[in-house]
Amino acid sequence: MAKSATASNLREAFNALAVFWEENDLGRVSFRLGKQNLVKMSNCYDCEEWKCGFTSVPCSFKSTLIRVALGDMLGRDVKVAEVECCRTGGQGCTFVVNPSGKT
Repeated sequence: MAKSATASNLREAFNALAVFWEENDLGRVSFRLGKQNLVKMSNCYDCEEWKCGFTSVPCSFKSTLIRVALGDMLGRDVKVAEVECCRTGGQGCTFVVNPSGKT
């Protein structure tokens, strides 16, 4: 993602994140907007090689990347929480995204 990337809404920001993730062979990204805004990452560059029975959700790098990238594109604080991880047996890494920065 270029430093100059901006988005006027969450859908545009999610699309830019998905394009960046997939163009750099980091995995696949899908998203759902609604009561809970969700980003789901699958076939992740790191999770596929590290499925080793973690008991806690370990993807702090991805959640930080999502928070900072979306926050920069939208020009406001973004709160991100991982709710599912393929390293702990999930089908992918799923994050709840709140663009207001509130939990």
